[in-house]
Amino acid sequence: MAADDSTATDSIDFDGILRIEDLCRLLQTSDETIRKRLKENTFPIPPLPRRGIDNKLRWAGSTVRRWIDENGRVDLDIPPADTPPRGRR
Repeated sequence: MAADDSTATDSIDFDGILRIEDLCRLLQTSDETIRKRLKENTFPIPPLPRRGIDNKLRWAGSTVRRWIDENGRVDLDIPPADTPPRGRR
């Protein structure tokens, strides 16, 4: 992880539950991107099965920390290499 990425993780409690806002800050992407990838089943970090009494998305901090440690920060807005480009042709 680059030195400037460490500040994004400094204020995160990885022992607890993370909200979508936390993931947006950590992964430097928008909530729209995360929601879209979840809908497409392409988001690499699975949310918790239960969404709580307010029905909001949540992730286990330990799962997110493990994924970041194993993969580093990736730009979720860039499609995988085997995905054809979208848009006009």
